[in-house]
Amino acid sequence: MYYTVLSTMRFAVLRGVRNAPPAGPSAAPVWQMRGLRVYRRCGVLMFALNLAMTAIAAQMVWQNRAYRSPGTLIYASAAYTFYCFGSAAASAVKAHRMHDPVHAAAKMLGLAGALMSVLTLQTAMLAQFGGDAAMRRTMNAVTGACVCSLVFCMAAFMAVRGNVLLRRAARQNAAASAAPPSIHF
Repeated sequence: MYYTVLSTMRFAVLRGVRNAPPAGPSAAPVWQMRGLRVYRRCGVLMFALNLAMTAIAAQMVWQNRAYRSPGTLIYASAAYTFYCFGSAAASAVKAHRMHDPVHAAAKMLGLAGALMSVLTLQTAMLAQFGGDAAMRRTMNAVTGACVCSLVFCMAAFMAVRGNVLLRRAARQNAAASAAPPSIHF
């Protein structure tokens, strides 16, 4: 379910990028509205992603399940996870500064995926290197709660911010179209 929702969201972002209108002076408001709709839709879909992530985290805690990596593969997995998390966090911050909603939605999805990778890496490392079952459950519960809470907050932020920006853009477009035409001599 997690990968289905994540793939659907990435497809929605890709479709939003591909359906860009042709360049021109009148295309900017249309592209902005489409981009904001994609951003808001990804925020709403991220709630479904959060439900899938919560189910995975709950299964890890209650059934004491973990991902297992053979031998030294866990070190490569850890390096890749930390790289993805750092890169996704930096990209998400940069994307919001660029004021491109579609790009920001893509980067937020990357951050949500990286957060889930951190959770799965932790469960694999605890299963590989140690501790008793009670400690593993506690650590997985704390990390799972943090990851799911962060993704929930990101989803709420994207949905609310998308609505606010869509309303603001609609008001600006309505004000611009209601303005009398200017006459140049």
